[in-house]
Amino acid sequence: MSWLRRDKPKIDNQPDGGERNVRTEGIFVKCPECENPLYKRELIESHQVCTHCDYHFRYPAMNRLAALFDDGKFELLDQEVTSGDPLGFVDTKPYIQRIEAAKESSGLPEAIVSGAGKVGGHLVYAGAMDMSFI
Repeated sequence: MSWLRRDKPKIDNQPDGGERNVRTEGIFVKCPECENPLYKRELIESHQVCTHCDYHFRYPAMNRLAALFDDGKFELLDQEVTSGDPLGFVDTKPYIQRIEAAKESSGLPEAIVSGAGKVGGHLVYAGAMDMSFI
C-alpha cells in the first residue's frame, strides 16, 4: 500500500465534554430573508438593515428618533397618554389585557413615541411607531 493511501489519524479538536472553545452568542445575527450571518455591530451601524439583501429588521421607536435628531438628543413628549378601550373590544382576551401585556413587555406606555429635538439646528417635533408594541 502506498503512503498516499494511508489513513491519517483524526485530530480531535473538541475539548473534553464536547464544548467548543469559540463563543459567538451575541456577536452574530442571522438574516431571516437571505440567511446570511451579520455582525450585530454592523447591523446596528446600518440602522437594522441587512447589508446583503436590504432586509429591514425591526427598529425600535426610541432608536429611530435618536437617529433622526441631532446628536441623538431629544425630549420625550406625551408620556402620560395611554390607550383606552371605548368599544369594550374582546376576542380571545380583552383589549385592556393585551395593552397591559404590551406595556410590560416593551417598557413603553404606548405604541407611538413622540419627541422634540433639533434636526440641522431647527426645532422639530416627531413621532415614531414601535411595531413591537402589539
